[in-house]
Amino acid sequence: MAIGKAQRRGRVTPRFKTQFEGLLSRIYVQSMVSEYRQLTTIRLPSQRTLPLLPVTILTLGVRMHSLLTFTPPEQVTSAVPLLTQRSETRLLRLASQAATIRRALREFRTQPLPLQSTVPWVLLARCHDFGITDTAVVATARALRGPEPGLPGLLLYAYVRLGWDRELRAAVDTLCVEPERLDAATLVCVLAELQGTLADRALASRFWAAQLDLKGFAPSQACVQLAVRAALHSDNIKLAIVTYERVLQGQWPVASGFWLEKLLVYGLALKGLVSEALELVSATARTDSAAAALRTAHLYELLLRALSCKRRVDEAMAVMSHVRTFMRPTLAMYSSVAGAVAAARGWSAAQEVLAQINDDGLTVPDVVWKRVLLGVARCGRINECNDVLSAMTAAGISPSYVTVQAAVDVYAENGNIEMLARWARVVLDALAAQARVPWMRQRAVRIDGARFCVSDPVVGEAMPDLALNRPGEFTQGLIDRNELVWHRSVLVSLVSAVGRHGSAEQVVRLWEALCSFRGRVRSLRFSPQLYMALARALAWHGLLSRYEPLVLAWARDSANGFSHCQLGEIGHFVSRCRGGERGALTPPRIRQAEFPRHYQEMTKSDSIWDPTRIFNC
Repeated sequence: MAIGKAQRRGRVTPRFKTQFEGLLSRIYVQSMVSEYRQLTTIRLPSQRTLPLLPVTILTLGVRMHSLLTFTPPEQVTSAVPLLTQRSETRLLRLASQAATIRRALREFRTQPLPLQSTVPWVLLARCHDFGITDTAVVATARALRGPEPGLPGLLLYAYVRLGWDRELRAAVDTLCVEPERLDAATLVCVLAELQGTLADRALASRFWAAQLDLKGFAPSQACVQLAVRAALHSDNIKLAIVTYERVLQGQWPVASGFWLEKLLVYGLALKGLVSEALELVSATARTDSAAAALRTAHLYELLLRALSCKRRVDEAMAVMSHVRTFMRPTLAMYSSVAGAVAAARGWSAAQEVLAQINDDGLTVPDVVWKRVLLGVARCGRINECNDVLSAMTAAGISPSYVTVQAAVDVYAENGNIEMLARWARVVLDALAAQARVPWMRQRAVRIDGARFCVSDPVVGEAMPDLALNRPGEFTQGLIDRNELVWHRSVLVSLVSAVGRHGSAEQVVRLWEALCSFRGRVRSLRFSPQLYMALARALAWHGLLSRYEPLVLAWARDSANGFSHCQLGEIGHFVSRCRGGERGALTPPRIRQAEFPRHYQEMTKSDSIWDPTRIFNC
């Protein structure tokens, strides 16, 4: 009766409101329990359920509380409060100054925090900067991170968590001088963060060397792997060998195995220590079982791949002769040797390697043909490239992005900007055709390794006589087969070649044309190496210092999806190019040209690509 009167008066009594809210809360909790039980059970074929975890209202409430909030132990309540964005911003503002940080600490003790909030880590870092000791902040950080890390480990994790690069590197540099033992999880975070640039890897090597002799040092397998990689990249071969020896001696709770051996073999070979890498492979080589034989073959494949990258043909042939004494070489071994021989000695010497593959009863795969084509192209042998292309066509291997990259490489080596422009038109025409097809069909793009399809010449007909000096004959076939002509390696080679041999205007027009297809072609992705190639091209024309902020802003665009390490690598490379470092800049043949006035149009979203004004050579 009282309820009805209250409703007629348009008001609800406080008691009824409390009861109604309590009922809604119980209904909500019951629905969450039902949903949580469905997520934590396995459905059997007989429609019965097997409970994996006893779920009650109490355990569910505790679980929800731990997932959504974190409250200091002395302030835990029965509610599940969330800190608003306004309160969190206020705490961060108070913590930024030494005069107000104590007020931030007082408010921090009375307010609950979201689990993913950065406030505890900011307070921890600021307290360290201002020389303040607060047990509540340290206890909160230790509760979030775990009981093992000490204060140095918590600070390092806070810097990584907040993205404070300068503070992180300063703290690591201090620990190199005054080392303190850290837990394995913190080591992984720090070493993974210091893998972006050569300077970071050198710092990581110093940091690892300082940790080696500490009492109770117990790294994990991930720590050892990151440390060895950093040591190899920073030319600290002795540190990598010492780390490997300690793993073999069993000083740490890390088991030696194939994961470490392949890393060392490839790294030593890339650094020119071929005898040491071969000695390591020979010491671990086993053929007593199928699994051991596969691991041994993979180690030799990595060794030959590294020798092929460095074009060390004599060492590669010697390793192949050694492999033949106890096992038959694999196609991956032949691929590396064929690429190295083609790059160093030409097509005639590569034919001998192809003949050895046939003598072993194997069929020369597409990847070997393409390695030979790229090897010949990177030496500037245009006629031999056409011979290889004719042999590939006779074998039924259709042109792909590898063919386009070979054409770009061979004409870049010869400095033929006119042919580079014509092959750039092939890439841009393929992008334009891809932009016109439906969005779902763009998912069917073919990366590589495709044979001639229905639209290509059938068996028995004469194969088309393709040549790299007639790029227009490739365009329609690449479009019909939906080939990924705009592969990231092709784009990097094209931008580098045009920047080296062309004018600044041609570089800008090419970049503008590529940018016009972003968002229209699903498979078009800009890699960090592409932005580095653009920075190098601008540096060759003396324009990088002027347009460096714009290049870095393009790289930081969220559409790229670059990680923090990749962005750091781009920034470091740009600074090297700006300083004229020889390792970043190849001596170019620059054509002095004034920078075009329409450069600012590249930043506009409504810029229209006009194919008639691309490379007016």
